[in-house]
Amino acid sequence: MRTLVRTRTLWLFVSLALLGAGIFFIRQKSSSDASRRDTELINATVIGASMVPALYSGDEVAIDRAAYASRSPQTGDLVALMSPDKNELAVKRVRAVAEDIVRLEERALYVNNTLLAEGELAQNTQFEYGAEYVVPEGELFLMGDNFGATDSSLLWGFINQNQIIGKVLTE
Repeated sequence: MRTLVRTRTLWLFVSLALLGAGIFFIRQKSSSDASRRDTELINATVIGASMVPALYSGDEVAIDRAAYASRSPQTGDLVALMSPDKNELAVKRVRAVAEDIVRLEERALYVNNTLLAEGELAQNTQFEYGAEYVVPEGELFLMGDNFGATDSSLLWGFINQNQIIGKVLTE
């Protein structure tokens, strides 16, 4: 009987030691991966109508946190960030990058003299109507696809690339 108790105790001790070692290696591997920013995907659910028709409320997307580790976001990319005004996850499209020229008219938005949006735009904006703004180096101009129902750079101003969480993957 005593031998059985000793054997079980030894087995329990060895099992716990191996389990502890396994947890250590998993924890080490995870922190190492995070620092390298190897392809890390975050799943998210779209809430709201700012990205209609590209994305609808309830759509599932993946956010690739490593997508911009070696390159900058490009015009047309869908990106995720924490919205500056509500501190919640937001999905927006890159509309202008460094050195692009943004101009807001009464009911129209132009990027590099190309009409980008027409209709109802935000009334409270960081930009003066008629003035041209050059996107600074390292900054982005972001908007949703549904121009009338989006918080965007119109309200927030230019967004530093460091605020981008990752590239939104839709398929």
